[in-house]
Amino acid sequence: MGCAIHKHYSAEQLIEFFSSEDSVRSFYTMGIGSEDFDKFEKVYQATDGKINKICIDVANGYMMRLLDAIEEIKNRYNVVIMAGNVVTEAGVRQLASAGAEIIKIGIGSGSQCLTRRVAGVGRPQLSTILECEDVARELNVQICSDGGCVHPSDVSKALGAGAHFVMLGGMFAGHDECEQAPVYNSQGNLEYPVYGMSSDHAINTFNSHQDSSYRTSEGRFLHIEGRGTIQNSIDQVLGGLRSTCTYVDAFKIDDLYDRVSFYRVNRQLNTKFEE
Repeated sequence: MGCAIHKHYSAEQLIEFFSSEDSVRSFYTMGIGSEDFDKFEKVYQATDGKINKICIDVANGYMMRLLDAIEEIKNRYNVVIMAGNVVTEAGVRQLASAGAEIIKIGIGSGSQCLTRRVAGVGRPQLSTILECEDVARELNVQICSDGGCVHPSDVSKALGAGAHFVMLGGMFAGHDECEQAPVYNSQGNLEYPVYGMSSDHAINTFNSHQDSSYRTSEGRFLHIEGRGTIQNSIDQVLGGLRSTCTYVDAFKIDDLYDRVSFYRVNRQLNTKFEE
């Protein structure tokens, strides 16, 4: 498992983290503005070039500015780039041709995302994976399925459909290890704040310099009941994945793609005792 560190930490915090052994499997996350490049250069130099994986995180992966940013980073640094987000074969081709080795796919599928409601833009996540995986294999790049996972089975489905990585956000929210301080609700139970990075809360917290009349909220802010330690949720995901592999006779994750078939159904579960 790896982690994409969010892009709103200070340069000093990032230098401390990427100087430690804990950062070995982590992506440095950045935007495509000049200030993002300046901060990365500062962190990169201060850590003696230890950063070898970058996640370029923008909402619209079809922008020419993103393609230019990928090419510029590739020319200046010896790093693996994960970039997105896109939801089509054409988007994968564009990002791969610019130099990205991992293409992040998914728009509007995240649990905190309201882009489909606000902007009318997005695509069902499984359909996105099924379209993008074929061209990804053709171009010898990998895809990261970003969003849409609610249950452990969704991780298995994403991998079976052809994703090489699955990014989880909402499934890892509300745990003891989260940075946000919990609060007690009216029933005396611990709750954690959870929000999308395009929500009003995130915009006001991290991008207060932006013109609020230009950008509207595309994300939720809410509180969810505490889930205890994150290891419990990780064990559930891994347990579900192992069970999937057992059912379809897959000895390793890479085997899932060749062992899995998908069927359109009217109802997935027997809801007799949910009525």
